[in-house]
Amino acid sequence: MSKRSNRTNISFLLALLLTIFISIFIVITVTRVTIMNPSYLISKMESADFYQQSIVNLNKQIQQETQSTGFPLEMFENYIDEKSADEIMKNYIQTAFSTGNTDISTTKFETKLSEDIDEYLKSANIIINSEEKTAISTLKTNLVDYFKTYLTFPYLDLVIKLIDSYNTYYYIIAAILLILIITAGFLLYRLYSHYRGRRRYFAYTLSSAGLICLALPGFIFFGNFVNKISLSPKYFYDFVTSTINNYLLIYIIIGILMIIVGNCIAYLKFKKR
Repeated sequence: MSKRSNRTNISFLLALLLTIFISIFIVITVTRVTIMNPSYLISKMESADFYQQSIVNLNKQIQQETQSTGFPLEMFENYIDEKSADEIMKNYIQTAFSTGNTDISTTKFETKLSEDIDEYLKSANIIINSEEKTAISTLKTNLVDYFKTYLTFPYLDLVIKLIDSYNTYYYIIAAILLILIITAGFLLYRLYSHYRGRRRYFAYTLSSAGLICLALPGFIFFGNFVNKISLSPKYFYDFVTSTINNYLLIYIIIGILMIIVGNCIAYLKFKKR
């Protein structure tokens, strides 16, 4: 086998390795700054109207739960103030991501609930027996449970653990990949003394990495597969689908840009002739 043939084989191997290293680096970095980034997730919640819709659904559930209890319907109509609940949810999410504590405080809600019920009974001169006290206590417990359910994020503790674990290993893996990318790139660069050979393989590398970033995310995104996910309630569905679709769209944009850059390098190489 000739020396030139050996160099060509080594060049293709290095270009392949460089493509793989760059692709993996892009994947872990995009993941790090998007779905593994608390700020990104919070922004997607806000854009999906997550807080507002949670409160609306909670108020509907409270009214439905109290319809047959004998209390006036207007007493529990829009029971949770949207502004204060919105603030509670934002603080809950931010505190959870910053401290890892995923418990939401129900103290104010429980106090308000007890005071409102006691005030109604007193104003209506209603004296309740032990059985009715038990029923009211059960009602309070149910409403507090609904408060926790609707104003908390499903599986948030699991999400936080996953993000923490990911971020722990990200910098180590990213550093290793950068070293591998620089090493492979340097070796590929040193194989050729002229720009034509260098540009050819770097063009292959960038175009291939771009194609990897574009192919599967593009297939999923344009195939509308994410929107076919079955989730409820709707605001949670909107949050999940918009987050994933934006995540895929970032790969598509990066892939297109890398293919363009790769082709530009190849074109410049051609013009050099």
